[in-house]
Amino acid sequence: MDDRLRTFYELYDRRRSVRAFENKAIEPEKIARLLNILQRAQSAANRQPWHFIVTENENREALNACLTKDGFKAAPLLITACADPKEAWVRKSDNRNYAWVDVTIALTEMIGAA
Repeated sequence: MDDRLRTFYELYDRRRSVRAFENKAIEPEKIARLLNILQRAQSAANRQPWHFIVTENENREALNACLTKDGFKAAPLLITACADPKEAWVRKSDNRNYAWVDVTIALTEMIGAA
């Protein structure tokens, strides 16, 4: 097996779902790296039909009222994904809009890197 492929599999074997967060700041370089991954993520016809809203602790009061899981309220940073159907590729055969698929792909790539 190729070393890069082995590294990829090892990374995903160690993947975990985080449901509890420490309330400490995330370094700006790490945030920039995640946003770069979102910016470069794959999408149908490279349309990138998304907007991402980055919210750090000091701007969270109004947003926390909308969160349904308490664990998210303690996270030091939230990246909110917004699909833009007007910007998405639409399959002509059935008029299916791929905005949500593309946003999911972008988030999956970011989560894998995080």
